[in-house]
Amino acid sequence: MTHQLPLGRPQASLSRLVATREAPGTRVHVTLSTYDKGMAVTAMDTLLADAVQGCSLGFTVRAHGTGERYDPFEPEDTPPVGDEALAYRGVVTPEGGPPRPVRTTAVRHGDVIAVCTAVGGARIASPTVLTPVIEAQGAKLR
Repeated sequence: MTHQLPLGRPQASLSRLVATREAPGTRVHVTLSTYDKGMAVTAMDTLLADAVQGCSLGFTVRAHGTGERYDPFEPEDTPPVGDEALAYRGVVTPEGGPPRPVRTTAVRHGDVIAVCTAVGGARIASPTVLTPVIEAQGAKLR
């Protein structure tokens, strides 16, 4: 999910980059996935929970000849939106680059899951960077 990929096998999925003036240097990605009836619950309760547990010790990703090391993720409080939500934070270090903070919040609205991920930038240390994006997306999905 930190790479804008959907959980499991949704009917449809798309990812967009959101511009933010509040946190220069931060990339905020929003990935929306629509599932068959009841499958979004399974994606959140099983796939996402298992993924977060599996990433709790950290992991390395290799793509296009380069690697990124993700330090262990830690759960965070979730905003009061959607039918259920899960949030976590961590640190990613690209090969040859400085460490960058990562924050992700996944929110289920019925059979749709919205995943908002913020990467890099100095002000990302504050979870408030994602809150306006999560709230705006939630308003669209109500």
